[in-house]
Amino acid sequence: MILAISRRFEAAHFLPNYVGSCARLHGHSWRVDVEISGAIEKGTGMVADFKDLKRVIDEVLPDHRHLNEVFAGMLPTAENLAGLFYALIRSAVMPVNPELTVEKVTVWESDDCAAIYTRDDATYENSCLK
Repeated sequence: MILAISRRFEAAHFLPNYVGSCARLHGHSWRVDVEISGAIEKGTGMVADFKDLKRVIDEVLPDHRHLNEVFAGMLPTAENLAGLFYALIRSAVMPVNPELTVEKVTVWESDDCAAIYTRDDATYENSCLK
């Protein structure tokens, strides 16, 4: 069974290696969709408590922050944020329930543009988190 949680946060960033308007400081109303899989527990009839998952995800998201400062040394593109949030959410979910698997994290920087990081994208942690 897969649970889907959608959260929002506001944050600014700039892309120093980009030629165009995104090279200047600007903000987005970001949306992050997280898919987590696990077995339905017989006693509760649930995979996990949505309240607990929302709390864990909200603790990871940098609301009302300047992403270039929060994640110094990383280009805060939607692609890099998707991979970083995947790793951070996966680490935060483990203490809640080690039987859960983070399947996918989608980072929307606008209503029609998103970057998706799945558990098959294992190269991110080896290149961008170090």
